[in-house]
Amino acid sequence: MDYIQALKILDNQTMSGLYVLSGEEVFLIDKFVDLFKEKIISKEFFDMNYTQIDFSKVDITKLKLDCEMAPFFSKKRLILVKDVNLSKNGVSIFKTFFDQMYQYLEKIPNTTVLVFVMKGELAFKGKFYKKISSIGHNIELIKLSYIDTFKFVKKRFNIKNVQIKDSTIKYIIDRIGYLDSSRNKNLYDVENEVKKIIDSYNGKTIEIEDVDKILVDKFENSIFKLLDYISLKDYKNSITTLLELKKSKEDMFSIFYMIVRYVRNLLAVKALKLKQKKVEQIAKELKISNYECKKLYNVEQTFKIQTLCNYIQLCYEVEENIKTKQRNIEFELELLISKMIIA
Repeated sequence: MDYIQALKILDNQTMSGLYVLSGEEVFLIDKFVDLFKEKIISKEFFDMNYTQIDFSKVDITKLKLDCEMAPFFSKKRLILVKDVNLSKNGVSIFKTFFDQMYQYLEKIPNTTVLVFVMKGELAFKGKFYKKISSIGHNIELIKLSYIDTFKFVKKRFNIKNVQIKDSTIKYIIDRIGYLDSSRNKNLYDVENEVKKIIDSYNGKTIEIEDVDKILVDKFENSIFKLLDYISLKDYKNSITTLLELKKSKEDMFSIFYMIVRYVRNLLAVKALKLKQKKVEQIAKELKISNYECKKLYNVEQTFKIQTLCNYIQLCYEVEENIKTKQRNIEFELELLISKMIIA
C-alpha cells in the first residue's frame, strides 16, 4: 500500500502486529516512524516501551524476547529494526534470519508492534513479503506523484501564510527537480528549498523572479561552468573550477557522475532539438525538469554531436578505470578534463 492508504489505516485502527516501511522516499519513512512513536507510546514511559535495533547487529533470539516483553504502563510497546535488508539479495544472504522470523511472525503478542525499516528501495515481494501482507502491513513509500508533490509544497506555504501563486509553486517543483528520475532528490530536499523561500518572505506575493534569486544550486552551476570552460578549451579555469568543487567538500564521485549526466543530457537535447522538438517535449521525453532542459537547450549549440559522443566515451573509460583498475578518482577526473579539452 502507498502512504495515503497507510495513513488512513493508521488513523482508523489500533496499531498492532507487524509493519514494513520500505522505499526510496526517506522523508516519508522518517515521518511514519515518528507517527508510530507518537501513536503507540506515551512520552512519560517512552524509553521503557521503545526498542531500536540495528539490523546489522540483530540477534534473532533477543529480538523474540523483546517482542515477548510486556509493555510498562502502556497498552503497547514498539520495536523498530532499522536498515533491514529486504532486497532480493538481502533475503537470500540473511536467509536464516528471515526463515526464523517467518515462523515467528504469527506469534508476536498483540501488545507488541514490530516495525522493519528499509530505506532506498522497496522490499522484495517474495515469501517473506507475502507473509507480512497476510498478517501485517507492507507500506511502500516511493516518490510522490506530481499532484501530491504540489499539495505537499502548497501546504507548507499555507501553514506560514505565505502568498504565492499556483503557477509559481509549479515552477518551484520543476526548479528543484524532485520528479526528475535521474536525480537523487527526496522530500527533504524539497522541504529545505521551500524553507529558504519561506524564510525570505517579506509580505509580498512570491514571484518566479524571487524564486530564481533564492534557489541557487551552487553545485549544479559549477558543473555547468566546468563544461563551459571545457567547451572553450580553457584548461586553467576548468581545473580551477574542479578544485573549487573539491574545496567545497563535494564528493568526487558525485562530480564525475554529474558530468556524465549532463553530457548525456546535452547530447540527447541536441539530437531532439534537431528534430524540431520544443523544450517541453524534450523535457518530457528525457524525464528531466523544464528548468534544466531550458539551460541545456540554450547551450547545446556550443558542442558538436561528435564532440559529445567523444566525451561520453572518455567518461566510460574513466568509469572502467575506477571500477576495474582501482584508479584514483581525483587523478582520473583531472585526466578526463584534459582529454575532453583536447577532444
